[in-house]
Amino acid sequence: MVDSGDFMTKLASIKPWIVPREERSLAQGEYRQTPAQLGQFEQFSHCINCMLCYAACPQYGLDPSFMGPGVIALLHRYNSDSRDAAKDDEDHQHDGLRNEEWRLRLRWRQRRQER
Repeated sequence: MVDSGDFMTKLASIKPWIVPREERSLAQGEYRQTPAQLGQFEQFSHCINCMLCYAACPQYGLDPSFMGPGVIALLHRYNSDSRDAAKDDEDHQHDGLRNEEWRLRLRWRQRRQER
């Protein structure tokens, strides 16, 4: 049995849904994107939330405040989506990805220097 409580809490904190720039009725149709816009995030939208990446991630086991690889990938997915207006919203934690990336780089460098 997998305990997904921490993952779900951290996932909810990044607001993993699209916040449209303007509301549209069903009659107005879907929000369209070009293939290039889709290409910016498509690979990050294939995650099935199996959490296998969490089991393989040493950083997640060492640091309880680390958001984890799945949450970071989904944060990037929504921040890269041209239809999402929330990436400009501070509540969307658009800096979260950048902060996690720098923290990981720092730890990676520290570990390399220890060798």
